[in-house]
Amino acid sequence: MTGRFRINLTFALLAAAAALVAPAAPAAAAPIPVDLSAHLAAPAEVTPGELADYVLTTVVPGPPSPTGVRIVLTLPNGLTFEDGGGSGPCTAGSGATVVTCIVDPGGTDGNPGGREWTVRARAAETLAVGTVLTARAEILSDGAETNPADNTVTATSVVAGPGASVIKATVPAAPVVPGQPARVTVRVHYGGDQPVDDFAIRASIDGDWFGGGDLVNVPSDCFGDPGSLTCEINQTVEPDQDLVLEFVLPTKAGDKYFGTRSTVGFQTQSLGGDLRTSTVIVFAAKPSGTPAPTPTSGAGEPGGGLPVTGTATAGLAAAGVLLVAAGAGAVLLTRRRRRTFRAN
Repeated sequence: MTGRFRINLTFALLAAAAALVAPAAPAAAAPIPVDLSAHLAAPAEVTPGELADYVLTTVVPGPPSPTGVRIVLTLPNGLTFEDGGGSGPCTAGSGATVVTCIVDPGGTDGNPGGREWTVRARAAETLAVGTVLTARAEILSDGAETNPADNTVTATSVVAGPGASVIKATVPAAPVVPGQPARVTVRVHYGGDQPVDDFAIRASIDGDWFGGGDLVNVPSDCFGDPGSLTCEINQTVEPDQDLVLEFVLPTKAGDKYFGTRSTVGFQTQSLGGDLRTSTVIVFAAKPSGTPAPTPTSGAGEPGGGLPVTGTATAGLAAAGVLLVAAGAGAVLLTRRRRRTFRAN
């Protein structure tokens, strides 16, 4: 048997062994039949510069329930995504006009039932009164849709003039350094025809940076809960009066807050209806030169790659042994050929 024949035979045996120990690729499961439908509720009127709420609903069938359930909202021209959520997170796509809402991570299998999301969008100041706005929602999943006719729905709104009462929130242009207070100015115009003796305003905070807060420029009683602050304002508000409310919101220090954004919403109670607005607090970027945390392995010690675990461990180990043996055999064959060459 020649040396070359022995080498070819060795690699042929190795290829056969590797094929035996390699895990077989699982066959792709066929998508399950599913019948989903989209439902969309739009506000009757949209005011330029103000927020508009769109409510998305669907029913997830099952069991088994389809995976990858998502509902995509295309906002009308002149509206941009500000925040949203409900039965799962909502995120905006390019240009903040296409919003995708998904079911809570973890899957829907075995958990059928209704799902609902609320998407809040800001109307442009330039929208002309009387313009008809059309929003579109589409429900999608990984299943095989049996009735696509009700997967898409539209809803319309009309641009109206400014209401009798208006609210708007603003923050300073400079980003907030984590650990320093965030300041928010809320301007309210009360357009009612009767005085109001007292009213309340509630702040809803997105994120865990919030550590309490206060309304500092008017007589008030404020109390906070995780993620919210409610202030009862003890003063009479006259018709056509403007109010300026200055909120100071302490923030928590910590590296995880650097470079993040947080939406803060405000809603009045008993003042020209329930007026709502929101703004975004931007946290400063992390200072340069701050050392990055040391990578850790799964055991909490500094380390490199992931451990090899699971059902394929035995196969991988066997393949490794075979490769080592092949290497040793190739070396021996090479040496033998060299000795033969010298002898001749």
